[in-house]
Amino acid sequence: MIYEVSQKALDLGMQGIMVETHPTPDQALSDAQQQVTPERLHEIIKALSVRTSSVDSPGFQQELDELRGQIDRIDHDIMEALSHRMQVVHKIGDAKVRHGVTALQVKRMDQIIQKQMKLAEELGLRSDYIQEIYRTVHEESVRTQTDMMRQAGHDVDA
Repeated sequence: MIYEVSQKALDLGMQGIMVETHPTPDQALSDAQQQVTPERLHEIIKALSVRTSSVDSPGFQQELDELRGQIDRIDHDIMEALSHRMQVVHKIGDAKVRHGVTALQVKRMDQIIQKQMKLAEELGLRSDYIQEIYRTVHEESVRTQTDMMRQAGHDVDA
């Protein structure tokens, strides 16, 4: 992990890191498993990339600004979609309160996850990324509906 930690430190603008080195790490008197040979340390240092946080290029800055503008518009659309989703969650919560149905329905959560995992695969998205998003979204939906049931005076298991 020395390379990964070193590269991250460079990317974050750290002034340095400490790496233990020994000509024969297995014979080192302390922290033998944490040491690398001087040759390996040299390879790690050569493989590191020095990157900057900005570039003095108007073309690059314009491209970056345009792409960031796209991200901002997409983020706005995501927020609107989440707001609309929560409006529907409230309607579902109202129906559940009226009919005495529990807020948490594990089978439904599993259906949502399976459906979204299939779509994620089709769209080339990492399944763990999408799973985390939908678990968070679903947890907020359940929390909202549970609060609605409490406000309506229904007993809810915490």
